[in-house]
Amino acid sequence: MKSNPLFHDSSVSQDSNVQTKFELMGLKTFNGDRVFMRLNLNDENTFYEMSYNEDSDFYETSVWLKHRRELSYNFLVKRGDDWVSASPQKEGHAMHSILDHWFALSDLEFKEELGFIEKKVESSKTIELEETEAKGSSNEEEFFDNLIKKWDL
Repeated sequence: MKSNPLFHDSSVSQDSNVQTKFELMGLKTFNGDRVFMRLNLNDENTFYEMSYNEDSDFYETSVWLKHRRELSYNFLVKRGDDWVSASPQKEGHAMHSILDHWFALSDLEFKEELGFIEKKVESSKTIELEETEAKGSSNEEEFFDNLIKKWDL
């Protein structure tokens, strides 16, 4: 995660919520693989499914968080019902965007991570994308219409 420690956005207070966009570059997947970001806040895990941006060749998801809130996260790849790969856990602070490059855990580290994931996933929330969203729908209006339908708003 890159950020300039000398830059302070004075337009956003510590208590403000910001839409934090997570971008993952450099991950090559097989057809049908799904990519998730696991966000850990106060020892509570939430899994967010990421969409693929074909134009820019990266995966992305957005989450509303308190500005500068401490967080930890990592990325996981799921093939069918099985987790097949994961990146190391990273620490950071919520800001407008967090850019990251894919780096997979070794087999041994992944087996340890997999045990942790299987214990935590049952008590965690998972936010999955609808089929049209997973394909990277660029139509913002369609995206919000799908959310409204999904949540009966």
